[in-house]
Amino acid sequence: MSCPGHLHTNAHVLFQRQFKPVSVIELFFEQLTHFTLSPSPEGCDSIIHYARVTLEGGIFSLIGTFTAGPLRLPPGTPSGVWQRQPGTGEFRVAGRRLSWREAPGWLGSETRYGALENRV
Repeated sequence: MSCPGHLHTNAHVLFQRQFKPVSVIELFFEQLTHFTLSPSPEGCDSIIHYARVTLEGGIFSLIGTFTAGPLRLPPGTPSGVWQRQPGTGEFRVAGRRLSWREAPGWLGSETRYGALENRV
């Protein structure tokens, strides 16, 4: 999606991980100029393995790639051997202004894995 620079189009991007001390970071892009997201196949996770923020020509860009993998190990697969779906997903968010903040309180005090009814 290309975004005309004169519009007031903004994007909040939230990254969450299962570790502390910084477990949640929010990036806020203002005056978007570009937005691209290639989603994973249905039933697969989107695990980011690379991302960077750049500043070129007055435009801040967040560019990254992720690999898609199954939510569960295929039957008969040894523990710890995950099979990845072919292909790599990509994302890019670009805007004229960028701000960020830590948001550790957004997760709450209890760590949850999976759907609420299947919590570990």
